[in-house]
Amino acid sequence: HIFIYYESIDYTKQFYSVCSSRDSDSLIEHKRFEFPFKSFNGYVRIVGSSNGLVCLFDTNYFSCFGNLFLWNPIVGKFKKLPDSHLSCRFRDTFSHMVVGFVFVYEINEFKVVEILYDSDREAVPDVLVYSLEANSWWKVEAIAPCYMPNCWCSNVCVNGSVHWLALKRPGIGFLYDS
Repeated sequence: HIFIYYESIDYTKQFYSVCSSRDSDSLIEHKRFEFPFKSFNGYVRIVGSSNGLVCLFDTNYFSCFGNLFLWNPIVGKFKKLPDSHLSCRFRDTFSHMVVGFVFVYEINEFKVVEILYDSDREAVPDVLVYSLEANSWWKVEAIAPCYMPNCWCSNVCVNGSVHWLALKRPGIGFLYDS
């Protein structure tokens, strides 16, 4: 099954569908879901989905600040996550952040990851992790080894870890890393 996001032509409504492919050229829509809440900031991005939950980031198109939500479209419930900045003070030189979502099978838990970048590209970014079970954020003493530019970065989950397409250093080739 494929979870698909699409917007109305005038961008005023967002829809989600669960589809499957009949063949390589067509999709069969099994169920359509309307957006579970009114966007507070005007632009909702899908961070990721796993085991029936979808992580959504409600922001405006030009910002990296916003609200994170976990949504179960099958049962129609959603949860707004607490603000991460309550557990980690943003520095005055904060530049941008990237967000990832993962289900860790070994401990049967959903997690959201934020990497907070500084305007000084050589500074070590802060890494924050949200636990659904604990309903809280904490700062991880880990080093994000690569740089992700100030844009929305796609992520993928493999073996309980979030991976992003990133730069070794600003201006130098691409590589995959987490």
